[in-house]
Amino acid sequence: MAVRIRHSSWATRIWTMQEGRLGKQLCFQFKDKAVSTHVIEAIIQINDSLTIAFGLLGQLKEDQIMSNESAIRLLRALASELEPTTDLTCYESMQVQDDPELEELRQAALDIIKERKGNQPILDTWQPLIEVYRLQHNLDGKDERLLMNLRNWRIDLVASYGIRGMMKARGYGYQALVQSGEALSQDSFYISSGLLIDICQGFQGRTTSRLEDETICLAILLRLKDMKALLDVNPLPWRWKKVFQLLDAGATKFSWILSRCQEERMKRLFLQMEAFEQEPFMKSIQRRGAARTEPLRRYNGVPTIMIFWNLTRLKSWGWKWAPLSILHTELRVTGSQYGPVTRYGLEVQFSAFTLSLLGGKAPVESQTGLTVISDHRKEVLVIHTEHDHDLDAHPWRKSWQRVRLRQDDMTRQHKSQPSLASWIRDGLIEQMTLLVEPDDREEFGCMVQAYGKDGDVGLATHVGLLERVAKQDQTPSTTHEIHVWGEWTARPKWPIG
Repeated sequence: MAVRIRHSSWATRIWTMQEGRLGKQLCFQFKDKAVSTHVIEAIIQINDSLTIAFGLLGQLKEDQIMSNESAIRLLRALASELEPTTDLTCYESMQVQDDPELEELRQAALDIIKERKGNQPILDTWQPLIEVYRLQHNLDGKDERLLMNLRNWRIDLVASYGIRGMMKARGYGYQALVQSGEALSQDSFYISSGLLIDICQGFQGRTTSRLEDETICLAILLRLKDMKALLDVNPLPWRWKKVFQLLDAGATKFSWILSRCQEERMKRLFLQMEAFEQEPFMKSIQRRGAARTEPLRRYNGVPTIMIFWNLTRLKSWGWKWAPLSILHTELRVTGSQYGPVTRYGLEVQFSAFTLSLLGGKAPVESQTGLTVISDHRKEVLVIHTEHDHDLDAHPWRKSWQRVRLRQDDMTRQHKSQPSLASWIRDGLIEQMTLLVEPDDREEFGCMVQAYGKDGDVGLATHVGLLERVAKQDQTPSTTHEIHVWGEWTARPKWPIG
């Protein structure tokens, strides 16, 4: 049922997302009856991975099991269930505790023992074999971790897929807000910037025939205070919209007219979003777990991770960091850093390589006779630093010293498409800075171009996305290496326009 719901037309429209997020109870009407998501979630959240795993193991003969290393590991993991640990027995035998932490441990011990009783038929089946081969002896942490993973992992991929579908419909953290009765409250603890991450996950795979409706749906789910500010921006009348769509015919010369309403509404939406000011680290240490005496200050802020999102950007100066739409299927929506929206753009703090010419160190390609090639994927920017001689220093940083323009970069659709070589030829490389996110899983960096300063803070505009290139994946015959110097700076402050 969950898979059918996930692939239904209901789950592909943005307006129906409010039904899933804002309702205290969501029901789906089937042919014979209506079924609540609570019932569906209860069914698919039953994790029977242990039953499935040992059911597969039961299809093998004894000699096949004992000659298979993976099967033995599985039995050793089960053997760790045979005798409760001393701590588990201790907490189980306690009376109700006044101390909240001790009571929480006692309840956890009771839950584990209850779960073990549910697994008793599996233990009864395999205990004789475990004892015959003495697999219960010399157990270690790896055996317990494997058993824990079996409890948490889902061998049933259909159930896992269904659970993710339900979470997208109901919200990853949104239901806590709904159950508190403050889903449409403007002054609760839940801030709009934090909710945006949850909403983006629900938006993945959804569409709308009227792009300007996206901001209205977003504003309702984000609980923004001034909805009138968005509605005051009138969309293009549908007749004129049809005319410009026919004239455009796949080109981009009228795209600014077609997207004018959405662009202006997006600006007004981001200007209303809020984040909490981060508490200084030393102050949080001094509190030693005590409650804060003063509430954290709110300010106009948005998630800074969005500068790395591969989405079409706004065209206005100072807003080229902002996405025109977040309706995208491959949006990476992790991260908890927020930055204020200033008159110069979004203020971010990411580690960066500030680029320049090699100077006295001759590059592989001459700085005046660089060849501009049409295939940008063959151009690789090689960044040299003062740590190049130390092969073991800063491995994560070194992984960003070979980059190229992202081939499917949607952020550059309305910009010119210069090559890496042209930046050196035209003297622009001295203005370029590569921002990278401190997450080893992130494969894309953001190139920005400096254009001035406001006091000690550098001002820059969003240029495009770059991707890391592994050296072993390239050969001299297929690459066009361009060597530059890079000055590494840890988390400088940049307003990105």
